[in-house]
Amino acid sequence: MLDSIAYVINAIWGVFTSIGLNDIVDIAILSFLIFHGIKLIRETRAQQLTKGILILIGCYLLAVFFNLQTIRFLLPVGLPCSYHNVSA
Repeated sequence: MLDSIAYVINAIWGVFTSIGLNDIVDIAILSFLIFHGIKLIRETRAQQLTKGILILIGCYLLAVFFNLQTIRFLLPVGLPCSYHNVSA
């Protein structure tokens, strides 16, 4: 029991010792971009637009997965029409 705990602790320590400066900078930049991207979306009406786009992408992926031909045809055809109606 104690051997397995020591093994896990050594494995975790090995991960922490292998982290370099590049990894820290990479994580910091990515965190900054994600935080400000979410903040931008929440402060504007883009949140509703983003939800709608994600729902449409999800529906299309389900249609591809289940091989639903009609939905796969209608979603790409209908998306440009709905875009023009929103921008007008």
